[in-house]
Amino acid sequence: MMGKSRHILLSSLALALLLSAVSVTAAVASPAWKIGSSEFTGTETVLAEATKSTLTIPSLTTTCDFPVESVGAEDLPWALRGMTVKANNYVIFEGVRFSLLYEGPFCPLAETVVAFHGSAGGLYNNLTQSFSFNSSTFATTKTKLAALGTTVEWGGIFPVELTGANAGLDLEL
Repeated sequence: MMGKSRHILLSSLALALLLSAVSVTAAVASPAWKIGSSEFTGTETVLAEATKSTLTIPSLTTTCDFPVESVGAEDLPWALRGMTVKANNYVIFEGVRFSLLYEGPFCPLAETVVAFHGSAGGLYNNLTQSFSFNSSTFATTKTKLAALGTTVEWGGIFPVELTGANAGLDLEL
């Protein structure tokens, strides 16, 4: 049960990202979001849960099963913009700030709150309706997250599901 709780906690960070994205993207991002093939306007509720997620600080990797006591996203909504590179649509979250409280007897950062900050660039796949974050998407979007005075690597795939007024429709970028 604790593994599931930690998975949900790490996934909540992605959910915060997506909620931030959908609430501001219609006004500022190019390319534009579409719902059911129509340009998106207004707000929508989005559910996202990581199928697999990692957060790597040099010498320490956090996975969905790693002992994390809590996750907190700060200063929401984060600024968002879209970009297209070689026909691929990316989203860039700027002003990203979140923290993790690590736990566990074998964790070198047990009972330590680690603050992460920077920007995060992810690829949006219209066919699978999911965000992907990895070293390649960060390099392509020229984004960077940092913690403990060093660059960290965030990787994960986050399927997206609309759960508000447009539930059941496709979300495209």
